[in-house]
Amino acid sequence: MRASKANNDLKWVRTFDYEDGLPYGKINCLVTDSANYVYIGTVNGVYYYNGIKIKPLASLCAIDSIAEVLGSEVFDMVAHGASMVYIGLSSGLVAFNKEDNSFRLIKNSPKGNSIQNNYIRSLYIANNTLYAGNWYGYSTINLADGSIKNFQLPAQANNKFAQCVTSLYHYAPKKLAYCGHMERRPLCFRQLGQHCKAFAKHAWPSRRFGGSRVNCQAFLQ
Repeated sequence: MRASKANNDLKWVRTFDYEDGLPYGKINCLVTDSANYVYIGTVNGVYYYNGIKIKPLASLCAIDSIAEVLGSEVFDMVAHGASMVYIGLSSGLVAFNKEDNSFRLIKNSPKGNSIQNNYIRSLYIANNTLYAGNWYGYSTINLADGSIKNFQLPAQANNKFAQCVTSLYHYAPKKLAYCGHMERRPLCFRQLGQHCKAFAKHAWPSRRFGGSRVNCQAFLQ
């Protein structure tokens, strides 16, 4: 870690690098919890900073199968309540409870009540419900009872990226989910009746949403 003075001479900036425990590769996302721990999502797994050291989160996990998932690419994370952090990875969704250092892996399963895909690109929490954008659309997880519902976006011929949701925003008053995805237009997804509507093509730039996180809240303005 290095301390360097900013150009305006008013602030000091801390720089963390490999000597501090960061892995090689880019950082995709960051989140902090109520105790001001910093969680760092990278292409080589999730790390945490407790104010002293940077360590892989997998070092706290005693379950090998979950520790392996924690070492895969992280796309998004969200903190909830006093101790929970939800981590969206390329091979599943992990719930971490810092209060007792416990982990729970949420994956697709043929047994039912599971997410529809393990490629978790985006996360959002509203009304005690976790929204998880994935390769085929998004899943909702009721954080009170654990029940799961899946919503699939329309498929498109010769476009394997069309259903992948890279950003989410839930608008509770009208029960709408706004989805930024790997196609040219964001989608408005009405959960009641599972109706999906694409925004007008002329209203949006002719580029893909997916290279970076899309702020779906702006779609409401």
